[in-house]
Amino acid sequence: MWTPSSIKIMEENLDDAQDGVIDVVDKAFNIANEKVYHLYPDLELSELNLVKVIKDGQLVDEDDTLDQERAFPIEGSTAFDNA
Repeated sequence: MWTPSSIKIMEENLDDAQDGVIDVVDKAFNIANEKVYHLYPDLELSELNLVKVIKDGQLVDEDDTLDQERAFPIEGSTAFDNA
């Protein structure tokens, strides 16, 4: 049986795990950006960030696409839609 204290501990562990995943993804994104910059130093990368997606050929905040994706989950926008 789960007790309130054991549930609290599990919630704290989940929060820690989620923070860890975010840190790893953020670090991997930054490493990828550094590699691209190394290969293409004249390329403008300042608009890139982890929460932007390609929508209709434009780089937009992911939050701008969430409402449409909730309305049409099967036809949700991804970077591959325009490929």
